[in-house]
Amino acid sequence: MIHPEHNDNEQNLPYPTTRQQVIETLQAHREQLAQFGVRGISLFGSIARESGGSQSDVDMVVEFSETTYRRFVALKSFLESILGKKVDLLTPAAVQGRLKEEIEKDHVDVPT
Repeated sequence: MIHPEHNDNEQNLPYPTTRQQVIETLQAHREQLAQFGVRGISLFGSIARESGGSQSDVDMVVEFSETTYRRFVALKSFLESILGKKVDLLTPAAVQGRLKEEIEKDHVDVPT
């Protein structure tokens, strides 16, 4: 599996709980994300709406340069380790119908 070098929760900082903290954490790890072939990330759901709590999971749509199952699973694990939360990860191909409408309403693109 792909395992870019990283320290789980570098410097033992508190895990992010707000949208801005999640975005900043993702941006701080942009080099590792690039190693997974990540081309774009959008947040949606409670974190994107700023209605989540400390126990909320993080919902994301991730665009890869080349999507493989191995990359997908490794990225999900990496994201959960740096965010300290369960991550629900989707690719654009999986976003259809009502889910697509919901995501389009509240998504927040993460500059990477």
